[in-house]
Amino acid sequence: MSRRSIEEIRKEEIMNAFLEVISEKGLANASIREIANTVGCNHGILRHYFGNKEGLIKCTVDFLMDEYVSRLQEDINKHDSCIAQIESAFQTYSFESFGADLTRAWIEIFVFSKTNPAISKVLHGFYRKLKDTFASIIRTGVEKGEFRPIDADVAANMILGWFEGTHFLMVVETEHVPYEQMYQQFCDMFLRYATKEN
Repeated sequence: MSRRSIEEIRKEEIMNAFLEVISEKGLANASIREIANTVGCNHGILRHYFGNKEGLIKCTVDFLMDEYVSRLQEDINKHDSCIAQIESAFQTYSFESFGADLTRAWIEIFVFSKTNPAISKVLHGFYRKLKDTFASIIRTGVEKGEFRPIDADVAANMILGWFEGTHFLMVVETEHVPYEQMYQQFCDMFLRYATKEN
């Protein structure tokens, strides 16, 4: 593995500070100057690395996407069984794995993407990778006889819809949503749906 440059490490620190600020104050109130103060550097450094706020958003989404998809694939690859792989993927995609702060920041970016085609394109690529990952596990599971013949793309979209919706709900109703019970029930329901005999 090649050593990361000081620039790469510094950029990651800045992106993490950016996520921290937008989680607390929202994207509209996250100024370049405030992000620089949080990370402890001159705001000119941010402009040097990212150009402007939109550039920072795009780099942050790219960074999160690469980190998350790599971690998801790494966790999946620990298992041979497709059932174990899907359970592992669910755990990696869970709210507990993301955490409240990152989820709040992600919602802000998601809303921003609706009026920004460049960010929308990046997010579309991220969700496409997630869908393809889930669909691939399901498709292989069907081929190996672990899952019944179900439409892998429909099932993958169902998974994305449940997790994304629940993540959003947890941000709004953090103290009133029994996440652990909901999560376990969804996992059980999905496996029953995917493995039951016709």
